[in-house]
Amino acid sequence: MPKKNYPYNNRKGYAYIYVDRKPVALKTLDGSRCKTGTPEALTAYHRFSIELQSNPNGYIPPTCKPDVTVRELAAAFLDHKKGRMDEPTFGVFTVIIVEFLAELYGDTPADRFTTTCLDTVRQAMKQSKRFNRSVLNRNTRRIISIFKFGGWKELCTESAWQRLTVIPPYKKGEPGTFEGTKRKPVADDVLIRTLPYLPPTLQSMVKVQRLVGARPSEICNLTVGAVNQSGEVWEILLTEHKTKAHVGERIIKLRPEAREIIAPYLIGKNPGDAVFSPRTTMEERNAEKRTKCKSKVTSSQAERDRQRAANPRSGIGKFYTAKTYYRAIQHAIKKANKVGESIPHWFPYMNRHATATADAMESILKLAMERLGHTDTKMTENYAQVKNVLENMLAMTQNNPFAKDAG
Repeated sequence: MPKKNYPYNNRKGYAYIYVDRKPVALKTLDGSRCKTGTPEALTAYHRFSIELQSNPNGYIPPTCKPDVTVRELAAAFLDHKKGRMDEPTFGVFTVIIVEFLAELYGDTPADRFTTTCLDTVRQAMKQSKRFNRSVLNRNTRRIISIFKFGGWKELCTESAWQRLTVIPPYKKGEPGTFEGTKRKPVADDVLIRTLPYLPPTLQSMVKVQRLVGARPSEICNLTVGAVNQSGEVWEILLTEHKTKAHVGERIIKLRPEAREIIAPYLIGKNPGDAVFSPRTTMEERNAEKRTKCKSKVTSSQAERDRQRAANPRSGIGKFYTAKTYYRAIQHAIKKANKVGESIPHWFPYMNRHATATADAMESILKLAMERLGHTDTKMTENYAQVKNVLENMLAMTQNNPFAKDAG
């Protein structure tokens, strides 16, 4: 919603906006007037209000409507990318298309989507306060890529996306934008103090992730078949991961400590089974409750336990997700703080950043890059504290050319 709301009125069944005491009829993108109380009227109101704020001249896009609209182009783009794009990025595209692009210009002809239209969408995203400046610029590039896809598939002309590329990104200090905060690594002592409040399976997940620097999704989706136990050094072969399009298959070398943690979770399982399963966690929690229970387990309770083991509840999946992994850690932190601990908030990606920082402290930046699955050291340095640690180490170890014993 825009910061300034313009009067929204009804005249003879049609919706109007009053600007400077003058009525302006709300119209759809094909030029027809909107009836009061319809979704088309509300969409036209939002679009006109944002356009009027971003352009005092009250620019209104052209009303001609060819065969392919922006909504149809975006739908074709999502259909093409489904299965070819990692799920988090696909979800971001869906959000910016459904909540911003299609909401404001869904019925606009794709060939008539101009830089002014794109800037209006940017303004809407900025006013939502959901995205920092760098993400706003990234989302703008994502919208442009949709029209580039349209040019490739001949859903719109080539010039439709080329003219959008001239729009400049938001620079630092742009009014209405804010900067994102860099992720910081979680301290090892914080991890150690959190572990006792997690079930054994989740403790193992946290430990392995810290030792190998895996992404949360990679730990959650790890299968028994992905662990190669044939060599002296065990390996994890990841065929599906965030940077698959750039680096292909990713191999994670397991340190001896990580190998000892994972080994018990591989016994008696099929290759497609999860190494760390929430169903195992549920069994561990139930066993803990049984040990704390003072009364004896009745035969009916034992029978129910056997039935639940044979037919797990549908609500408990075979694999953890990044979201359930995150929630389990937050639950453990709250549980710890209730009994007097003072554990600060942390989440799984901070665990991955801790691995990157530790590698940097060992002066093995290239190894950190390969372990994290990055394509260059710039991405690794962007992780919290890595660059700062390296600069501090360099400052402490550089020779002083002005010292008396300098050669």
